[in-house]
Amino acid sequence: MRLGFCTVLIIFLLIHLACYHSENQEKPIKLRVFAGIIEEFGEPFGLAVDKNGNLYVSDGGKGVIFRVSVKTKRLGWSSWGKKTSREEEKSVEIELVADNLQTPSQIAFDSEGFLIVADSGSHTIKRINVQTGEAAIIAGVEGKRGFADGIAETALFNAPVGIAVWRNKIFVADTYNDKIRIIEDGIVRTLAGSSQGFADGVAGNAKFNTPTTLAVFPDGGLVVNDFSNGKLRKVSQDGRVETLELAEETLFPMSVAVKNDELIFADSYSLYRVKKAFTSESIVDKFGFPTRLLRPSSIAIDEKENVFIADSDSRLITVVTKSEEFAEVTEETISRLAERECEMPLSVRWCYEPPDRKRDIAGTFCEIRGELQNREDEAWFHNGIDIAGGYGETAYFVQAEKVLLPNAVSNFGNLREGLKMPKFGYIHINLGRYADGRIFADERFQFSFDENGKPIGLRIARGTKFEEGEPIGTLNAMNHVHLTIGVSGYECNPLEVLSLPNVSDKIAPTIEKVELFDKDWNKVETEKIPQLSGKVRIVVEAFDRMDGNPQRRKLGVYRVGYQVFQGENLIIDKLWTMSFSRLPNRAESYGFSSQVPLVYALGSRAGPRGESFFKYIVSNELDQNGYVKENFLDIASLNEGKYTLKVSVADFFGNTTSREIEFIKQAN
Repeated sequence: MRLGFCTVLIIFLLIHLACYHSENQEKPIKLRVFAGIIEEFGEPFGLAVDKNGNLYVSDGGKGVIFRVSVKTKRLGWSSWGKKTSREEEKSVEIELVADNLQTPSQIAFDSEGFLIVADSGSHTIKRINVQTGEAAIIAGVEGKRGFADGIAETALFNAPVGIAVWRNKIFVADTYNDKIRIIEDGIVRTLAGSSQGFADGVAGNAKFNTPTTLAVFPDGGLVVNDFSNGKLRKVSQDGRVETLELAEETLFPMSVAVKNDELIFADSYSLYRVKKAFTSESIVDKFGFPTRLLRPSSIAIDEKENVFIADSDSRLITVVTKSEEFAEVTEETISRLAERECEMPLSVRWCYEPPDRKRDIAGTFCEIRGELQNREDEAWFHNGIDIAGGYGETAYFVQAEKVLLPNAVSNFGNLREGLKMPKFGYIHINLGRYADGRIFADERFQFSFDENGKPIGLRIARGTKFEEGEPIGTLNAMNHVHLTIGVSGYECNPLEVLSLPNVSDKIAPTIEKVELFDKDWNKVETEKIPQLSGKVRIVVEAFDRMDGNPQRRKLGVYRVGYQVFQGENLIIDKLWTMSFSRLPNRAESYGFSSQVPLVYALGSRAGPRGESFFKYIVSNELDQNGYVKENFLDIASLNEGKYTLKVSVADFFGNTTSREIEFIKQAN
C-alpha cells in the first residue's frame, strides 16, 4: 500500500514539474498573423504603437487610420492541484480613427499623444487627435506639390512618405524631392539632400533617391530607408549623411525602425536587428521569415518586444513574437491573400481608342518566354496578356486607380518600361511621352532630364490618381501593351477576371504532335503501336488562335490533360492536369532554378521574334494552389492489354482538341 502511495506521489510530482517547465521554458519566436486576415485593410502602410499598447495603422488605399487593439474576455476559472488560473479569450478589434486623408503613409506619435501622418496624396504633414479623429495640417499646402522651406503653412513637399518624431522635431522624408526635412517651431527647413542620386556628405552635398520610411535613435540620429538606392543611411543632427554597410545576402531594406539603440529593418525574406549600427563593431542578428512577405512597408515595436510588420500587398499586419495567441504565417496564407485581386470579375475597356473596339490578343497567360534548349536555360512564364497595337499608338488606363508603390515605374527608357498600379500593370509603354520623345503636359509624370533636356528618368508619386480612359503613354517598338492583373509574383489570368468588349473565340486549339518519353527522357517511338512499361512522360505540342488573330499567330493553351481508355472503359482520368489560372508558385525540389521546366519540355520557346513552340509536359500536374508536381503515366498500375491514350488541350473559351495514341502494356 505504501509503495502504491509513493508511486502516485512521484507521478504527481513529475507531472507538476513537467507542467512548470512547459510554462516557463523559452518559447520560440515566430511570424504570426495579427490582423487583416478577413480583408479589413486596403493597403496597410504605416504603424505606430501608443502608450497603452494599441497599434495604429495608416491605410493608403482607403485613406484612413485604424486603431488595432487586443481585447481580453474572461471566461472563468480552471484549477490544477492547488494552482488556480483565470481562463481568458483574446481577440483583435479594429476601429476607425480618421477617414479624411488622401494617401497616408508613415505615422508616429508626438510627445503630446497626437498622431503625426505623412499624407503622401495631399503633399502635407498632418496631426490627428486619435480621440476625436480630427485632422489638421501642420506643414504643407493641401493638394499642392513642390519644394519650399520656410513657414510651415506655406512650405511645400512632394508626396512625403516618411515621418519620425524626436523631442520637438518632426523629421520628414520628402520622398520625391529626395530630401530630409525638419519641422520645428512652425518652420520647415532642409536637413540633408539635394538632387536625386547617391552620395554621402553634409547637408546639401548628400544625395538620396526616393527616401521613404524613417526611424530615430535616442540621441536624435536619424535612419533613412533610401528606397531606390537600396541603402540605409544615417543623418546626424548637423546634416551629416553616412551609409550602413549591409551584408551581400541582404536583398533590399524595405522598412526600418529603432528600439532603444538597436536598428531594426526588414526585407521580403527576413527581419534584421543591428547592434552598434553605423560603427565598425556592428553586430547583425537575422530572423528568417517562413515565407516571402510581399511588401513590408513599416515596422513598429511594442514594450513587450513584439515586432509588428505591415505587409502592404498582402494587406496583412504580421507580428514577430513569442506569443502563441495568433496563427503562424505560411506561404498559403500569403498566396490566398495576394490572390484576392483575382476573385472579382471586372468589366473594363480596351487599353486603346475606341475603348470598345476589339483588339488582337497577341500573347496569353503562362506562355513560355525565352527558350529551353537544356534544363538550365533561363526561361519564364508570361504573367499577363499582350494586346497588340501600332508603334506610337496611345495607351489608356483600363480602370481608375491610385499609385501606391513608392517606385511604381520600372525599366525607364528600355523596351520593358512599365507602370505597376495596385491591380493592373502596364508594360512596353513610353510612359507620359509621345513616340518622338516629347513629354505629356501632365505634371503627374515627374521626369528628370540630362543637361540637354532629354528625359533620363521618371517617377510617379505614391498617391497619384488616374481615371479610366486617361492616357498612360505610347507604345514602344514591342507594339503591344503587356497587361497584368494582381500582385507581382501572384498574377492571375486576365481572361478569367476581365470582361473585355466583344472578345470571342470559336477557334479550337491545334495539336501538332504528341510524344512519349521514359522516365529518363528517352523518346518512345509511336509510329507503330508501342509496348510500354514503367513510368512514361507525355508531351503535347499545341497552340491556340483566337477570333481576329492573324494566321501566323500562335498562342498558348489554357488547359492540358489526358485520359486512358481500355475499349469504352475510362481507366485513368487526368483531365485536366494543368489549368493556367494563376502563376505556378514553385518547383517542389527537382533541382531547377525555376518551375518552367516542369511545365514545358525542351524545345519550347516564345518571344518577340521567331516562331513559337509550346511543348507541354501533360503528365506533370499543376494544382489549384500553384504547386507543380512531377508525375508520370504509371504503366505498372495497368493490367496487361491494349489501351488508348487520349491527350486533350483547351482554350479559355472551352474549345477543345484531342489526339489519341494506342499502346500495349508489356507483360512483366
